[in-house]
Formats: sequence, C-alpha cells, structure tokens
Amino acid sequence: ADAYRNWKNENLEEALRMRAQNQFKKQTNNLWQSILKPETLELPFSTRNATPDQFDPELFGR
Repeated sequence: ADAYRNWKNENLEEALRMRAQNQFKKQTNNLWQSILKPETLELPFSTRNATPDQFDPELFGR
C-alpha cells in the first residue's frame, strides 16, 4: 500500500509540475505576443513619416 501511495504521489507531483510549467509557458507567450503586437503599442503619431523633431529629445537623450 505504501509503494502504491508513493507512486501515486510522485505521479501527482509530476503532473502538477508539468501543469505549472505549461501555464507559465502560456502566460509568457501571451505576454510576448502582447508586447510584440504592433497594435498594442500606442504611439501618439505614425512613425512611418516621422521627422526627428516629433520625437521627445528627453526620451531619446539628445
């Protein structure tokens, strides 16, 4: 009975560890996707035709 209980506990621990790892991976991926998605970056103007004077010199250390 002890051997079975130990085996069951080990399997449970492994399953919980895997589940935690998967959750962490999923959250990290979601975080990266939200960071890398251009539509989540809220810029006050379009950078495509931006001129240098549109940038805040304080921000860019000029």
